[in-house]
Amino acid sequence: MQKIYAIKVEKTGVGKTENTVEGTMIYEYYKVSFLIKDNNGAFRPDLPEPDGGSIPLIFDVITLKGVSKINRITRITYTK
Repeated sequence: MQKIYAIKVEKTGVGKTENTVEGTMIYEYYKVSFLIKDNNGAFRPDLPEPDGGSIPLIFDVITLKGVSKINRITRITYTK
């Protein structure tokens, strides 16, 4: 069974605020990295083997009326 460990969450800059009919929406972005023990590729086939790499994800979080929800998860793509 795969196991996620060594999780790191980092806010990646200031979010923006937008006034809507429903209230004020706050957009925030977080970089999340982690390691997977016993990675068999089912969850993250792009991670380096064996168990020794992490390619961070960017979580786009929207908060409205005190309730935060994940809007999008984007994989970071490194270019050479």
